[in-house]
Amino acid sequence: MTAVVTEDTWTPERVNRTATITMVVMLCAWSIDYIDRFSISMALPSIGEEFHLGKTAQGSLVTVFALVYMICQIPAGYLADRYGSRKPMLITLVLWSLFTALTGMAGTFGLLLLFRGLFGACQGAFPAASFKAIAERTTPRRRGTATSVMLSASGIAGLAPLLVAPLLTAIGWRHTFLWMAGCGAAIGIGLWALLPKALPDRLSRLPQTAVTTPEVSRAQVLKSPAVWKFAVLFCAMNMLSYGLVTWVPSYLLEARHLSLNATGVLSAIPSLVGFATTIFGGWLFDRYFHDKARWYLVSIATVTAVLLALM
Repeated sequence: MTAVVTEDTWTPERVNRTATITMVVMLCAWSIDYIDRFSISMALPSIGEEFHLGKTAQGSLVTVFALVYMICQIPAGYLADRYGSRKPMLITLVLWSLFTALTGMAGTFGLLLLFRGLFGACQGAFPAASFKAIAERTTPRRRGTATSVMLSASGIAGLAPLLVAPLLTAIGWRHTFLWMAGCGAAIGIGLWALLPKALPDRLSRLPQTAVTTPEVSRAQVLKSPAVWKFAVLFCAMNMLSYGLVTWVPSYLLEARHLSLNATGVLSAIPSLVGFATTIFGGWLFDRYFHDKARWYLVSIATVTAVLLALM
């Protein structure tokens, strides 16, 4: 007979194991997300040559993804709250792999735009569900570290140029997208199956809010100044990172006349360094700034601005 799982079975060891497995699973899932997402930057020169596209038209392939991705974030959050994290993540992982494959089969520029937009819709539904998964499976004191491990996948995205460049050279951009789609779907389903059971509310919520805090409506969330401040922060960060990730490969190939493999290596360096610093930042927040988030964010933003000015 199957044992009945009760809250009494949630020992500290099981809670820690759940958090650790969740961090690893979500790191892998986000890595797939980023590699699929950023592969277009390596393929843009080849796509532009085949379809006779200028830089503006090439940029529209990135823009249509970003706009649809942005629009889908809010309804995706509702779906994650309504249905939990597991089902939305599975559906989006499979669907974005499908549209990755269809990108490789597109016969016209219009179809490319359509498939990139649909790809953006599927990936736009993923972050909300993944943050929900972290919140359901970690205690508040470990949540910063867990989230940073998950988001450090943006550094692992640095592997995308290293993986995609040899494939583009060997089999062309169309077959490269087909290959990535198959691998992404298979790995995504496997990772989804490994996601552990969520913690009970008494463990996943802050002690002082588990009982006394009233339910907050979605309208109140959308009216919250803090929510919009974080939206602006993420917008600024993503504008910077997307600009660099999208156009650096084209610059190295066309302006510096480097080989595709050399471009892949150089494009990977910033992201791979970011992998380690993102995890370190999450640990630093949990260790020293858990109750001083404002100081932490302002300090990082100031240092970033100074470094950009010196470049």
